[in-house]
Amino acid sequence: MQDAAQRSYAKKIGRDAVQLLIELAGSALGQLDQELAKLASYVGDLPTIDVEAVRRLVGGWKAETTWVMTDAVRDGRLGDALTALDKLLNSGESPHRILGGIAYVFRKMSIATELSRTGLQLNAALKAAGAFPNEYDRAGRYLKRIGRPKAARIASWLLEAETGLKGGSRMPERSQIELLLVRLAGAA
Repeated sequence: MQDAAQRSYAKKIGRDAVQLLIELAGSALGQLDQELAKLASYVGDLPTIDVEAVRRLVGGWKAETTWVMTDAVRDGRLGDALTALDKLLNSGESPHRILGGIAYVFRKMSIATELSRTGLQLNAALKAAGAFPNEYDRAGRYLKRIGRPKAARIASWLLEAETGLKGGSRMPERSQIELLLVRLAGAA
């Protein structure tokens, strides 16, 4: 993807931006190329397509609603997160895509939690986990709010939801995502 952006559009795109692009647009090459073309046009003369450009342009209001949902979970506003989830599901958004957005945000916090166990300061652990500098404060407050025992379980909760959505659970897909949000918010 990085080579395609450089070759076809003379733009650099970072690994995080590529990962987010795939999470939002899927892995079909034709769709990814269309999104790259839109992004290259969107950034204009700038040499780089960054995560913020991907976040703003790819996925439209559904992507924005996904970020509202994950921000609400992180900030302890479970009701707002569940309202955003309801909007996404009622619009026909796939639970798998919703989970992809959730995992994109919370996987970094899970990795940072594990890295901080080795004695790494939290901001350094967040940086090493791939979080962006403007996320450090909010992510740090989130991890402190839910506490290390729950933070250490984030990866297993994400895996359980992924396995469940792939047929490993009899629970309805909506309920599986709701349970994940409740857990991530620190309410369970």
